[in-house]
Amino acid sequence: MYETKETDIKVCNVVKSYGYVVALDNVRLDVAKGEIYGLLGPNGAGKTTMIRILAGLIRPTAGSIWLSGICVNKQPAQALKKAGFIMDSTAAYPFLSGRQNLEAASRMLHNKQQITVEKVLSLVGLLENADRPASSYSLGMKRRLDIGIVLLKDPDVFILDEPTSGLDPNGISQIHQLLLEMMKIGKTVLFSSHQLQEVQQLCKRVAILNKGRIVAEGLLNDLLKSWPETVRMRFAFVERAKEVLSSMHDSPLKKQSNDVFTIDISKHTLSDVLAYLEQHAIRPIDITTEERLDEYFMRMTEERNE
Repeated sequence: MYETKETDIKVCNVVKSYGYVVALDNVRLDVAKGEIYGLLGPNGAGKTTMIRILAGLIRPTAGSIWLSGICVNKQPAQALKKAGFIMDSTAAYPFLSGRQNLEAASRMLHNKQQITVEKVLSLVGLLENADRPASSYSLGMKRRLDIGIVLLKDPDVFILDEPTSGLDPNGISQIHQLLLEMMKIGKTVLFSSHQLQEVQQLCKRVAILNKGRIVAEGLLNDLLKSWPETVRMRFAFVERAKEVLSSMHDSPLKKQSNDVFTIDISKHTLSDVLAYLEQHAIRPIDITTEERLDEYFMRMTEERNE
């Protein structure tokens, strides 16, 4: 039997097929206890299918899943008691207030006051709006109320499918803060996203899913270490810029698209490149710093789509 002291979510060689269509192909994941883990991928990559399998809503064609050391395949009821899930639809009654929704959920869960309604309202930041009807809440507030309802269950593991989808910047920030608070109180969080920035802000470890396969997995810093830092420069005198950049020792020029040049600054500092251009009487008319995760993500998914 699989035992875990450090792993709260384990996905072993999961396959999901619909006839000849393979939605998930031999997916493996290990999520450590007490971490926020990002499942990253473009739309249609298989993220929601994976979340639904974890939630017990659909069965895998092959493979096994463990939540807090309990096998979902063999003991689904016991395993799913250890986890809370936030999907795309709200669990709240719109005509009840936030507090009333939580009180109703507490009664249905036979909550033994392990975590009180007032404590949950405080954790999800809804104390000031607790007595307003849920129908008057913003989408971000409704999402936080959903998380509060799940918190009453006091699960070890939270699994969320695109939790910030459709939210405005303020709502996104509030959900991010709430996920960090959940980690601080010892919860394990796995969430899916196609937003690179939020994964970079919240996660130390990620998996990139594309066309049903894990194409990269591990510590985010380790994945990016081998990926060169780049900037993009635009020049008015394109041929002269190409000539000068190509003549530089260990040329930093990666590629050119019309008047835009992609420059690898892991070989030279940006100031060195600019100084060399200045020596040859040429200056860029625009400089844009590239996010390495963006470029890494695009390369890892584009290569598999060719």
